[in-house]
Amino acid sequence: MGFTNFCCRSGGSNLNAGTRTGDTTEPGTAAAFTYASGNSDGTSLFTAPGGSNPQTDGVAVGDWGSVYLTAATVAVFIGRVTAVSTTTITFSTTNKSGTFPVSGTGTVTCKIGGAWAGPTGATTFPISFMTNTAINGSAQPVRINMKSDQTYTRTSAMSGPTAAVNVEGYTTSYGDGGFATLTSSSPIVILTMNAGGKVKHLKISSTTGTGTSANVVMNTSSATLERCEVTGARGNGITITATVNVIGCEVYNCNIANTAGAGGISAGGTGAHIADCFVHDNAGVNNCGFQVSAPTRIIRCVSESNGLAGLRCAAFGVLLIENCDFYNNAGDGINFNAVTGYAIVRNCNFIKNGGWGINGTNLAYTLDIINCAFGAGTMANTSGQTTGNAINAVGIITYPTDFNPYCDSLNGNFTLKALEYLDAGYNNFVQRAASYAGSTQELPIGAVPPARGGFLNKGGFLVGGAM
Repeated sequence: MGFTNFCCRSGGSNLNAGTRTGDTTEPGTAAAFTYASGNSDGTSLFTAPGGSNPQTDGVAVGDWGSVYLTAATVAVFIGRVTAVSTTTITFSTTNKSGTFPVSGTGTVTCKIGGAWAGPTGATTFPISFMTNTAINGSAQPVRINMKSDQTYTRTSAMSGPTAAVNVEGYTTSYGDGGFATLTSSSPIVILTMNAGGKVKHLKISSTTGTGTSANVVMNTSSATLERCEVTGARGNGITITATVNVIGCEVYNCNIANTAGAGGISAGGTGAHIADCFVHDNAGVNNCGFQVSAPTRIIRCVSESNGLAGLRCAAFGVLLIENCDFYNNAGDGINFNAVTGYAIVRNCNFIKNGGWGINGTNLAYTLDIINCAFGAGTMANTSGQTTGNAINAVGIITYPTDFNPYCDSLNGNFTLKALEYLDAGYNNFVQRAASYAGSTQELPIGAVPPARGGFLNKGGFLVGGAM
């Protein structure tokens, strides 16, 4: 899928248009053309100052321009060029973000192209400014590309992006998987996702020494945080209060204030989907890897070396925990103590936790534990495998004494190293119809299965599929 691409990079200006044509090539730091002391009709028409000729300069239909009153410090209108003459540039009234400047004579500036500086200091532009209407002639969705050649340091909270707008880090070329850094030394929520956009490939870090703010708050349905690194939060790394997606993120060294009921990811929004996340080393006696207080799905995640439980369920309603690893947490692997709701835990590993593997003490409703594996000997959960009267456990696996099932858990490689457990998980499908032979492949245990021809042995966390 293509995008209408805009760019933030070192040396750019937030008075620029963010792109020349919206294509896949990053723009230069300076605008291609600048027309100062021009006129505006207050709607869509910019008239260049005397002696300028946009047509012969090379301004073209499909270019992107910024139009603003000369005293502005950030762009107020970004729009696609629809017509060019020897004296005027006409902009789309639909393919744009912001409001065209009021009528003015000799007080309006237009810039064509040029990268933005991005959201630094108290400036939230362009993250909180760009909308999903700023699209090219092919109606490709908006993507704001943030280059990793600078650190985007915040001094105030920032909201965004708006619905269907993408924000993505990069190193050399758009979409290359590079991470840009968004940081703050102030006690603030660095990013609030309250409009359903998508943020990808950002390191969101805090260095503040005060307060209890989360780094990221997701409070609007359909918002997505994908493959981001979140660290250094005084409160939760990520706070969820709506139906959102958190995919492939790493969250560590959060809840530094050690507040009770906080930790790596706190999910209080009904229907949140958390997948392929690695939540680890959130230290302090009150720190859990995951906190859940609403119906949530957690799949293919690792919760490791957190200061309390790997996952604490304060309340949930309906909860699915599938193909996850709970390793070396100071408390229980999962704590369901004294909550109401239905839960299914299947195809998960519980290794070397300081409490129970699964603690269902006083759980009011049934907890189904299906094809889960537990450590033994030095790898055992200190208090035992499970506790609770409402537990229905089937297919339980106990690993051999002192057996560590991971390739290199000390260095974050949670690839399962034993091929005999590759198909030990519970099959998702019921296929009893007479015309169906049935799917025979069972699922693996844990988040990262071994390769069928041998096991994967790559350094660092490897997110993987369930099959």
